[in-house]
Amino acid sequence: FIDETLFNYEKTAAATKIKSIAELAREKAADGASMYTLTNWATKAARAVRVLSQVGTTEDEEILTLEAQRRNLGESAQDLALKQATKAKRLADTNVIIDAIEKKALTAIKEQTSIPAIQQLVDNFKLQAAAELNNNQ
Repeated sequence: FIDETLFNYEKTAAATKIKSIAELAREKAADGASMYTLTNWATKAARAVRVLSQVGTTEDEEILTLEAQRRNLGESAQDLALKQATKAKRLADTNVIIDAIEKKALTAIKEQTSIPAIQQLVDNFKLQAAAELNNNQ
């Protein structure tokens, strides 16, 4: 009974670690941006895609122009739209990968039959998450 309880505890602890690592990876991918900033990025990305796809509204163009002017980095509204769309795509790609490897690891925990195997799974997940972040920066 004690061995089974310990084993189940290890599985639960490993799942918690995997979820925590995944959240940290998502934060790193977003450069530590707050939820408010991320929500704003999603709005900007949608606007940028519309403008780049030539289906943007006058308001979309005006907002991009205003931001480009206020940033004062010598970029056009189109330049800014491309930067925003590229950033959003990179973040989306990274999050999809993190979500997928997290789900895979959480599923694999349930199938493990030993504590060392569970610990190895967590270690492998840490490495894989770090590698994915490096590949998508």
